[in-house]
Amino acid sequence: MLYSLLLLVVPLAADGHDHGDHSGHQHTDETIAACECSTGITTDMLASECSGDDFDTDLGILQTYLTENDCSQYCTDFVVADGETAFRCYQVFALLTQIHDYCASGTVDEELFHDYLDSCPDCYQNHLFIEGAPECDAGLNCTDTEHQIEDVELVLANCTDVCPETIYHDGEEESCNEVWQHVEGYHRMCAHTELTVEFEKIYDTAAFTTTVCTDTHCNVPWE
Repeated sequence: MLYSLLLLVVPLAADGHDHGDHSGHQHTDETIAACECSTGITTDMLASECSGDDFDTDLGILQTYLTENDCSQYCTDFVVADGETAFRCYQVFALLTQIHDYCASGTVDEELFHDYLDSCPDCYQNHLFIEGAPECDAGLNCTDTEHQIEDVELVLANCTDVCPETIYHDGEEESCNEVWQHVEGYHRMCAHTELTVEFEKIYDTAAFTTTVCTDTHCNVPWE
């Protein structure tokens, strides 16, 4: 359904313009264009549960399209090349970005996604609001990749089968739920290019469905 909508709702406008240098920005950066400007697919049109046969089929089509059409060849230094085929490839990547940001971690192929982030323009998509969850820590340092990995390794090692109220994190006592929220804060608030592939892979391994902790989520403060 989403793939069909992508073909229908946005006329091809292959202008070859730079969509902005989106490498290394946090999601508060207004130079990052909204993904829906390229795809024509608004947040309300995204699947609320990010699951089901139709959703899985659409996602598979999108990821296969990028691979089979070698779409990365049309992006250089975060600029999309001229031409209809190049713009269609970028539309598919922008929709994949929307799904990546809106749906739970691990929904898309993270390795494929990050391959395209190395050369294609990033875009912005609001995240799903989780009722009752606290705000993520807006003070997290998105460029501190060492702490990203340390935090996600900490919860994977100590906060999956059990969920202690006290764990040492950066020399202070916090609960496993709080450290999980730090980890999700990185994933939800930081620019895609600021998260390493290693962080994403470990994060997927430590998916929330495999932990007994129940208050692991947080909401982006500015959304």
